[in-house]
Amino acid sequence: MTAPISSEKISEKATPAAEAENFDELIRVRWVVAGAYLIAASLSQLGLVATFAPLPTLGAAAIMAVTNAALRLRVQGGAGRAATVLLLLFDATLLTGVLFTSGGASNPLTAMYLVQVGLAALLLRGPWAWVLTALTSAAFGLLFLYADGDAHAGHTMPAGHDMPAGHGMHAGHDMHAGHDMHGGHAAHAAHGGGGAFSEHLQGMWLAFTLTGVLIAYFVTRVAGQLRSAQTRAMRAERVASLASMAAGTSHQLGTPLASILLAATEMERSLEAGGTPDVEALHRDAVLVRDQVRRCRTILDVMLAEAGEMIGEAPAEVVVGTLIDDVLAGLRQDDRQRVQLSLPQTLPALRVPPRVTSQALQNLVQNALDASSQDAEVELSVEASERRVVFVVTDHGVGMTPEALSEAMEPFVSSKLDGGLGLGLFLARALADRLGGALSLTSAPGSGTVARFELRTDAVGAA
Repeated sequence: MTAPISSEKISEKATPAAEAENFDELIRVRWVVAGAYLIAASLSQLGLVATFAPLPTLGAAAIMAVTNAALRLRVQGGAGRAATVLLLLFDATLLTGVLFTSGGASNPLTAMYLVQVGLAALLLRGPWAWVLTALTSAAFGLLFLYADGDAHAGHTMPAGHDMPAGHGMHAGHDMHAGHDMHGGHAAHAAHGGGGAFSEHLQGMWLAFTLTGVLIAYFVTRVAGQLRSAQTRAMRAERVASLASMAAGTSHQLGTPLASILLAATEMERSLEAGGTPDVEALHRDAVLVRDQVRRCRTILDVMLAEAGEMIGEAPAEVVVGTLIDDVLAGLRQDDRQRVQLSLPQTLPALRVPPRVTSQALQNLVQNALDASSQDAEVELSVEASERRVVFVVTDHGVGMTPEALSEAMEPFVSSKLDGGLGLGLFLARALADRLGGALSLTSAPGSGTVARFELRTDAVGAA
């Protein structure tokens, strides 16, 4: 029997879109790192930080800038996980090269290794974060070996000169009171007289390794928890979308089912009355039943076809007039005649999920129709600007109290007499928020309600 897969394991699987987004984020961070290299080299030249060779650091900044520009030109629409791993490995190698040629372990830029560890833990799933942590720890250790053998060998002190203050922390290992540091004894004294790690250098390497491990552990855990929370939120939205679609389907099936019930009742009464049945009337009722059953079948087919599309529908460019046509087509004939349109001469286009957006608008219009009397009209107007499109739905119903208005957009809150699900306003607001827009309600008892559904013209988002 196959073991069930938990939602946490599912959330660890990165989608191609998420991997492409991670790669794009790494490109943006690399520009910041290149700027940090430039700032560090400038501060070193000004003597504000420990002095190190500036040319390797400036070269690293240039290499990162050139590779970033080349990747932007060659890689369209982002890249996958492999490209992110390779780029992080390249940056770690580049940093190691800079440190080996500009001061070794004494270069303060060694702290940049922790940036590589943090990025790997944040952007990568699985073992790669730990691989990067181990590699940076090994590279940092090699810097100490390099410093032990060669980095300070050329820093011998002329006769009669004292040890510079910067070397004082190691000089005490072999220096006797009153003696100056001379010639080739400098490297020996600075490192405790041995070619292996001194205790101090071992402590520094151990501290770096522990810090890198802790950063990788905590960042990986936090990133995983955030991804799990995002997955649960998306699942909840999909469930709500399914509930909204089911409610809409139920509403659409209500009319043909009522017609079938009426025709079946008339046929039953005609047959129970006895005598010669009205064959023509029975035929009309049978045709009506057949047509309405076909209509129900069509509604169910559309529901099945849209079940997957509406939940994860991709954005597409759609003209506002097309959305309004879809809204009106989804209403009953008598309700459609009660909607008064007020549209500008030129209707802009939106980049939105078309079906879900038209369904949200239809929910707003249907709510207004339900809140109004059977002979009252409902206004649907559009206010368009260069960056925004606002759909305004106005009814002339009884309005809402401040308490009801404050809870109107909460899920499963409905004031309809027929016991609606109370998801229409909630889903419309969720969609507007996801697309960078907003949904607002204005109402007062006795003065009707105005719903403003605002969307950006450049809105892009999956429902």
